[in-house]
Amino acid sequence: METIRDAMSLGNVIARKRKSLGLSQTQLGAKVGMHQYNISIIERGHPGAKISTILEIASMLGLEIVVADRKKSSAADFEEAF
Repeated sequence: METIRDAMSLGNVIARKRKSLGLSQTQLGAKVGMHQYNISIIERGHPGAKISTILEIASMLGLEIVVADRKKSSAADFEEAF
């Protein structure tokens, strides 16, 4: 399991999983009804992606998104997120 705290980290996980499955951005886009350009934007960590889009891509890649309480959260951790 990998901890994701920002859009860039999420994009990296998506890109790694896509590549491990031998899919191009174009192929993944076709499977989820998106253009390659949009997959590229998400993989580069664009913060404006819709959660429904992320969930659809994650499902297609066989990924599951789990939400959990942060461990030993501090104000500094919170500030790093923004």
